[in-house]
Amino acid sequence: MGFVLEIFYLLSFLTFAPKQEKAKTVRLAIAMMVSFVMVVAVTIYAMHTHSVRQLLVGTLGVILSIVMYASPLSVVGAVIKTKSVKYIPFLVSLFSTLNALVWSAYSVMAKNIFIAVPNGIGFLLGIAQLVVYFIYRSSEPVLPVSTELHELP
Repeated sequence: MGFVLEIFYLLSFLTFAPKQEKAKTVRLAIAMMVSFVMVVAVTIYAMHTHSVRQLLVGTLGVILSIVMYASPLSVVGAVIKTKSVKYIPFLVSLFSTLNALVWSAYSVMAKNIFIAVPNGIGFLLGIAQLVVYFIYRSSEPVLPVSTELHELP
């Protein structure tokens, strides 16, 4: 289900994104898919024990999940510089944080470290992002609101 939703999200982005962003996103998506397929192939054919395969795939999942939860924090610097929360979509941040909380609770019940680590970190990163949002939600922007991220000093 997550894969289907991510494909839908990617296609939605590609439909509305500027041409330059589309090309960059497609290159990145292809590179990530090829890398993922290579890791899975190596895992299936080269790793002979279940525990080694589980460790490799679990570690890959942990790394990718942490990257997913940390990626929205790339705009925190822009929010602090501009004192504008234009770059933080509140509902996305809120539900990402709640998602991490629910999966963290499940990981405790299931006693699964591969679910606990990224979602625990994701919950803390989500809380940090929400704190930044609430600090700057009613601040006066330093730069005009129409300023884009790549134009920041």
